[in-house]
Amino acid sequence: VDGRTGVSSERAEPAAFSDWADLFTLLSDRTRLRILYHLSQADELHVGALCDRLEQRQPAVSHHLSRLRAAGVISARRDGKLRFYRLLPDRVRSVLRAMFDGEAAAS
Repeated sequence: VDGRTGVSSERAEPAAFSDWADLFTLLSDRTRLRILYHLSQADELHVGALCDRLEQRQPAVSHHLSRLRAAGVISARRDGKLRFYRLLPDRVRSVLRAMFDGEAAAS
């Protein structure tokens, strides 16, 4: 038992907890959740369509899209001057499955 915290240190936390915490922090933003919702309702959407649906300006939406893309939750493709985004459901599904069925369930 750790004298400082009173918690048993026999069992270390899975390394994936840090990744999950980062993902949940990313998803704690209402705009990012709304983006994921809209992307889940369509195959893909371009930035302008997301701006219209979110009633937000392009720089703000692009910032959120960039964060989601960097986290591997969405992907982007360029078609001419437009950039289209799509949800990567396997990534989200695998994170949730790992969290609820994997190491976390064993602790």
